[in-house]
Amino acid sequence: MITRISQLFARKLAVASGYVEEEDFLRYGFELLIGYFIKVLLLLTIAVSLHITSQTIILVLAFVSLRIVSGGHHLSTYLSCMLFSLGLFVLLAVVAANPPQILINHLLIVLHVAIILGMVSISRLPKENNNNPIIKSKKGIPYLVLTNWYFILLIGSLFEMEPTLILASLFGLMLQYISLTPIGIKIIEKVNQLLVERSFLKC
Repeated sequence: MITRISQLFARKLAVASGYVEEEDFLRYGFELLIGYFIKVLLLLTIAVSLHITSQTIILVLAFVSLRIVSGGHHLSTYLSCMLFSLGLFVLLAVVAANPPQILINHLLIVLHVAIILGMVSISRLPKENNNNPIIKSKKGIPYLVLTNWYFILLIGSLFEMEPTLILASLFGLMLQYISLTPIGIKIIEKVNQLLVERSFLKC
């Protein structure tokens, strides 16, 4: 459905602009725009209905901020990728909004452990992914992103920032850098096999 709508928009724009040879490029752009719009709309709808809007937004911001500079593995189809990512975002946001008391009581320890794990995970790379490998010339950028988040969350915790928001941020960061490790990639590939190759999500 998304592909058909994108194709229609792309054809009309290509004809109107005179760039008919760029129709495939335009179609791909429309697919991304429409797909991301649907994904955000669904995620916000679920988050609002579960009363985890703040946790969901900051979790996704943390995840995306690191993913932009480190890349990531994708599932074979847009639908399977959307369902998998939405499920993870909602699950982690629910846990962040209703955390075990032990996480709240030891929030600073959790913060430092999470950031250190992130630094160690990135230092053990590159396990080059298929989409955006962390090359040596850019490897420092993920460290910079994690460092910025560390100081933001550390200052936030010292000034009594809502603990669930700190946890949501950490969950978003951890979700991204775990997905870059060999174990994380194997899990994603296994999920892809289950969702795409053996189900109705197959193209």
